[in-house]
Amino acid sequence: MLRRSMIFAGALMLSVACGLMVVSGCGGDGVAPQDEFPATTQDLANQGGTVAYAMVNLAPEILDFSPAKLDPANPETKQDEAYPLVLTGDVRGTVLLMFKRLGEIVAYDEDPDWAWLFTIPDEPLVGGEDDLIRMALELVADPLTPTTALVNGGGTVWFGGFERTFTVTDLAVVLTGPPTGGTIVYTDDEHVITVTFDGSDYAAIDVDGLPFELNLNTGEVVAMR
Repeated sequence: MLRRSMIFAGALMLSVACGLMVVSGCGGDGVAPQDEFPATTQDLANQGGTVAYAMVNLAPEILDFSPAKLDPANPETKQDEAYPLVLTGDVRGTVLLMFKRLGEIVAYDEDPDWAWLFTIPDEPLVGGEDDLIRMALELVADPLTPTTALVNGGGTVWFGGFERTFTVTDLAVVLTGPPTGGTIVYTDDEHVITVTFDGSDYAAIDVDGLPFELNLNTGEVVAMR
């Protein structure tokens, strides 16, 4: 589902970028993140929706971590005191998870009250089969209970050569189902995209004051009237 959304967003941006001859491999030189092309409001809503959908799928890993998910070739990383979790499918790559209780590092199954999920530097996650879409994460959950976590943090997302940042604020993650609250704000120098969760299967997206809706089951973003 995320793959469908990400491929759509990536293909959309790539087609526009190729038309403007700005993306490496489309007949032009590589583009720096600041070399923006004029994105439409729908483009921006799709990008914000992609980030939001990724967070909905990744943040529960803080709650639903199990030994079966560990990379068998790379068990607990003693040097970092963190667990590497290899992701496949809608989002692929490796995230590291660290757990603490009362300020001390504990195993993931020892009832921690603090969790940290982050990507390895210079090894961002990739969206599905589309290498155009990558993201780096640094998320902290505190407090952490067996079934819910309040997640804060942020990261960076790249669509081809175009870079934007996002901030996650009080994302109320539950073990099953969509987040019951919180926001993701996705920004660049000119635009602000805000995603708001309310526990339903749909999240509201605001793009510079214009409303959109994200279907959390399919990743589809539609304009609201």
